[in-house]
Amino acid sequence: MYFGKGGHINCAECNSQLAIVSDFSAIRVCDTCGNVNFKYSQPVKVAMVKPTEDLSPVKTGTTGQYDGVPFVVTGRCRINASDCYYNLWAVHITPTEEAAWLIESAGSYAFLRTKKVAYNEIAEPALWNGKSDSYYALPELGSCRLLVTDNIKNVVVEGETGDILTQPDNADLYELQSDDEQSIFIIKKKNKTLHYQRGKVTTLEDLKLANTRSIDISGNSTQSLKPIQHTCNCGADIKVYTHSLARRYACGSCGAYYKLDGDRFTLIDKKGKVNYAPAIPLGTTGNIDGNDYTIIAFIAKTETRYNYLWTEYILFNPIKGYAFLSEYQGHWMWLTPVNFYVTTDTYTYEIPYENKIYRLYSKYQGKIETCIGEFNYNINGTSRPKCNDDICRPAVRV
Repeated sequence: MYFGKGGHINCAECNSQLAIVSDFSAIRVCDTCGNVNFKYSQPVKVAMVKPTEDLSPVKTGTTGQYDGVPFVVTGRCRINASDCYYNLWAVHITPTEEAAWLIESAGSYAFLRTKKVAYNEIAEPALWNGKSDSYYALPELGSCRLLVTDNIKNVVVEGETGDILTQPDNADLYELQSDDEQSIFIIKKKNKTLHYQRGKVTTLEDLKLANTRSIDISGNSTQSLKPIQHTCNCGADIKVYTHSLARRYACGSCGAYYKLDGDRFTLIDKKGKVNYAPAIPLGTTGNIDGNDYTIIAFIAKTETRYNYLWTEYILFNPIKGYAFLSEYQGHWMWLTPVNFYVTTDTYTYEIPYENKIYRLYSKYQGKIETCIGEFNYNINGTSRPKCNDDICRPAVRV
């Protein structure tokens, strides 16, 4: 079956007529029966699975601009891995008739284009068994930092996309970033073929998106999306506000620790430590800079050397993503993620960022004493991070 821009195809399963947006599309999912139709052949029947709620504001038909050039979203490949998820939104660049990918994960975005890179072109095969925060050489980029590596568990395709993974196929994913802030996303199949995409990290504001989904988790209106609800073994009510973004949940009553997959809860640890309680209840919504954030998690930490205690609250807004409130002895800090990575050593005391110099204020290592609520990573499975606080008053970089 062949299809191209402006034409139509008939679904191989139900014969429904399907419009085609881009010449670069290789897959068209039927809007009626969900059959996955392939451009050049039908190698295997792929069952349609409806994606679980992930609070993404993007949808098929969303329009936007990248570097001033307009595009339209034609479909997506939703990748669910062991401890993370990604939406690979297929993008048709309207003026130049090109294809690209808008990759989304937990409120972060990158605009990438497919590059032809063979398995044997990766100079450091150690990447395939690499560890996060280690560096590996990539073609044309040199040394790049490995941010995420994971095994793909399931794949959901919808709409119209370019050539991409349609089944898990025991594939692995790798997300890296170069020193000049280029983003690289690689899918490695078991037959050693690669889907290799490269581009730049971006934001929803820069993309100027239109025709997006309106999502509200604040609970302040009848239109608010209801949280996933579950009853812990101890009888406590559990509410998960971020739906399939959440990967772990820690009960605030008994400390039970769950692995999450959508609305499925798997008990990992029957009883954890609950030594501290949040001063602000989980589920509380507040407005910061005109945006409603919901508190979804609480963490109490102690410094390993001097044993002082501080607390952190994780907040979420469907458009802005994650943010944090950190409290120490009644002093509060508002923290948001930035797309900035830097290599430091024992002698690094100054870091330039956005035309300012941040100077080292303190070094420390934190130990988790209590964690309550929902997390988009395995918070109990991570090593204790070594942290630096760099100051450029009134801002701090952690």
